[in-house]
Amino acid sequence: MMQYRVVWLFIFLILNIMPTIAQDNLSVEVIGVPVYNQDNSTVSVDVVVMGERSLELTNLTPVNFEIGEPLSNLSVTPQRRLPIALAVIVDMSFGSDADLIRDTLRSFFINYYQADDEVTLYILDGASNIPRIVEIDSLETATGVIDGLQQQEPFYFITDAVDRALNDLIVKGNSPVRPRMALHVGSLIARPSETSASVAFARENIPYFVVQTHRLRDQQAPLFRELANNGAGIFSNNKNGTFVLAEADFQAVNTLKLLFDTIDNTRLVYQLSYTSRNQSLSEIREVPLTVRLNSQFTATTDFSYSRSFNPPQIEFANPADLIVNRVPFRDENAQITYSRNTQSVTINPIYPDGVNRNIDSMRLEVFEVGTQNILQSTLTSNLTPNIDGQYVLTWSLDDFSVPDTVTEVQVRVTAFDVLGLTAITERPATVSVASAPPLPTPTPTAVPTEAPTEVVEADATPILAPPSSAQAGVGTSTGVASAAANDSATLFIFAIIVLLIIIIILLVRVWRFSRDGRTLGAGGPVDREDIVPNNLDDMPTPSPEELDMMDEDVAIAQLIVTKGFDTSIFAERVIKITTPEFLIGRAEDDETDLVVNVPYVSPHHCVILVEEGNQFMVRDLGSKNGTFVNDERVKDDDSMPAPLGSEISITKSITMEIWDANIQLDMTRFDRDGDGDDDAMDEVEEAEFQPLPGLKYVDDDGDPIDPNYEPI
Repeated sequence: MMQYRVVWLFIFLILNIMPTIAQDNLSVEVIGVPVYNQDNSTVSVDVVVMGERSLELTNLTPVNFEIGEPLSNLSVTPQRRLPIALAVIVDMSFGSDADLIRDTLRSFFINYYQADDEVTLYILDGASNIPRIVEIDSLETATGVIDGLQQQEPFYFITDAVDRALNDLIVKGNSPVRPRMALHVGSLIARPSETSASVAFARENIPYFVVQTHRLRDQQAPLFRELANNGAGIFSNNKNGTFVLAEADFQAVNTLKLLFDTIDNTRLVYQLSYTSRNQSLSEIREVPLTVRLNSQFTATTDFSYSRSFNPPQIEFANPADLIVNRVPFRDENAQITYSRNTQSVTINPIYPDGVNRNIDSMRLEVFEVGTQNILQSTLTSNLTPNIDGQYVLTWSLDDFSVPDTVTEVQVRVTAFDVLGLTAITERPATVSVASAPPLPTPTPTAVPTEAPTEVVEADATPILAPPSSAQAGVGTSTGVASAAANDSATLFIFAIIVLLIIIIILLVRVWRFSRDGRTLGAGGPVDREDIVPNNLDDMPTPSPEELDMMDEDVAIAQLIVTKGFDTSIFAERVIKITTPEFLIGRAEDDETDLVVNVPYVSPHHCVILVEEGNQFMVRDLGSKNGTFVNDERVKDDDSMPAPLGSEISITKSITMEIWDANIQLDMTRFDRDGDGDDDAMDEVEEAEFQPLPGLKYVDDDGDPIDPNYEPI
């Protein structure tokens, strides 16, 4: 008994090391479609690794797999989930141990059969060598067929059944997702020469497994082993049925279990899962895969997977960038300048898909809170990130120049990456402009004041002797008075010189005037009376209307601000149109006739055109926030007629009515309650009637007009 145990142990060791030493034809194949998980950048791929005779390779780990792209967290999970195509040849020749054959088949089907397997039984139990073919579609079908197997009278030759099974497996095709193999179960081989019938299986790389189950036919064991070797399969000698534990649900043990496990291991699929660290922007990834058992046995294949990219996310790196304080001060020319004209805005990009890439361009937009009027829109291209991978945008502050104001705005940034994907973020911002410093007060020029000169009467008596010590003090005070007298004399001389210069200039100008006057008349000098009347009463006195026309341009039409009037924007509510092309905008230049200095008005916003017959057209100059006539928007760079009384809106925040220059309007209707706000507009009063020259008119309180009245 001890000898048998040693033999079984030896066989078990030989069969265990066979998968390792028999991998001359190692191969690997990817089955199914590799899957890329967008949420966690994980790639999953299923592979089948096959060696010579398709023997089991169950001990592969991540060390055995090399994947040709940057990755992390590689895991390898073996799964026995492939369906198999199995041909079972059952020999029920005379002298077979039918009960042991039934138990052997039960051991396989009860413990290894799967519902999606393609199993065909080729049973030799008829009157000839033609096998009875039964397709197994369920465990119940297999159990029913197995229970009916009985020993038969003739001895069967197995060649026909083996050839038929091989042809059927070839027709099924070679597929890595459905491995093919054959299982031969019997007690004896009637014709020893038929051990070569399985050679064709080895040529097709289809393993031919053989089980001899018997009681007294040890001399047949070499024939069964040769049949298995010729078919590149494994042999198990189940003598006396000891390798099947009938009381334990027909569990296979020893070499029979090893054989059945080898068949079952052909179902093996290795699921590889890893996190891709590949920074390629290609949507289709081609990845090489290598399986390496050792330095001698390797197999290589390729697989590809399709990946997509998530839009990036952006955020303001420093929210303090959006709280701006602008301090005005005066330069050496007393002009107002500001402490800052731009503000840096730092944007931090985030890539949820794990693939870092460049931002191609960014648009910075500034909106007025409430009205959503666009104050600024700037597109910046060819951006370069800083060392921290952040992008710095420049926000122009030129639109915020009114002193002593705090403006609440909304800043929006839109980013476009190199793949064309878009990210948007926005936050509120505040721009504070401090009060403007006052104009410098001119320093008054000091006017020298003449010191009063003290007149000292001189003594007529000359001093013949030097002064005594008592007279020295008197001499000192006299010296001081003499110095003051000298200063006064200097100022007096300077005044005389200035007076002489003025007289000379006046004489020169009189001489020039008299010289030019001689050429004004024809042939002789012109008297002063010919140029300037002797009596000022003879000069014509201009009327007040003529004085107004001399002081300012003649008005063609007039605009009345009915909405959005603010004394910080408009000097007066009534605005005169004095040119046929009246330009309105924010720019303070020579072209703009009406400056509306608010950020949401474009530099050159629109123009009012006065045509013949006092016909008015409004043309939009491509403004940011639009121009409207009677609530209808004027198309960019297009014109729209505006009859008298029409409402012209500069954006939706400022509205003006256009009227003839001679119409007199009641301005109290805009602020009837005296609170400074614009009130609802009343009916426009009738224009003052202007009589035409050469025509006579009948007053309302005159005589009635008879039918024969002629106006001229």
